[in-house]
Amino acid sequence: MHFVGVVSYGFYVFHMLIIARMDRFITDHLPNISDHVFAVELFLMTVPVTLVIATLSYAYYERPFLKMRKGWNPFRPTIKAAAAD
Repeated sequence: MHFVGVVSYGFYVFHMLIIARMDRFITDHLPNISDHVFAVELFLMTVPVTLVIATLSYAYYERPFLKMRKGWNPFRPTIKAAAAD
């Protein structure tokens, strides 16, 4: 469950893009399927692809920024402020 929480932001960001792409892919390659089968196909294809992209986004984009945040302190006095005291 922790993993889902870690990648949830990426899942949120990318899910509509992936849904749109998968929708087009399914309608182009399987044009004669019923609406129910289409919905199931869309769900079964979208969730894993979005999960993979969200995981990659976390690993290579979000995590480096989160690591930088740990050492950053906006209230740390600067050299000029320390010298003025």
